[in-house]
Amino acid sequence: SKVVHDVDLQKLPVRFVIDKAGFVGEDGPTHCGSFDVTYMACLPNMVVMAPSDEAEIIHMVATAVAINDRPSCFRFPRANGIGVELPAGNKGIP
Repeated sequence: SKVVHDVDLQKLPVRFVIDKAGFVGEDGPTHCGSFDVTYMACLPNMVVMAPSDEAEIIHMVATAVAINDRPSCFRFPRANGIGVELPAGNKGIP
């Protein structure tokens, strides 16, 4: 895979943003993110993030921007947010 050889093993600071995480029935089998975390988590240098709400998505974007020594990825669902309070002055997750 290109992700393994060209990014992960080289420890390049590439950010993968994976949309439509989980099962999205109406988009068909080619748009179901059922293997994204499983595949990326087995790579030795990859930082894998999966939010539980929209506030964590904000943290993960800031965290991905701050990671400069290895690849990272985070996923987000197709669905709307649930309306949680959003963080102010976010600097990412250490």
